[in-house]
Amino acid sequence: MVLEEVRDKGKHKKLLFKILIEEDSFLISIKCREHKEPVLIDINSVISPYVDKTTMVRIKEVCKSIYKKKREEAS
Repeated sequence: MVLEEVRDKGKHKKLLFKILIEEDSFLISIKCREHKEPVLIDINSVISPYVDKTTMVRIKEVCKSIYKKKREEAS
């Protein structure tokens, strides 16, 4: 589910990337011109080596909360 679209500030406001929310993670979706499909970067997997297990549990809880609110907004 799209949480935010990040666009440049130029005349055409081109899409740079999207921040996505899933039930237990944040993702960044980037699509380059040379690629047919977007590249997905899971933020949780990027930061998990640098934080303790408790912090990761909290991050997943925050993701679940945001995901739930976004689903309610969409309904």
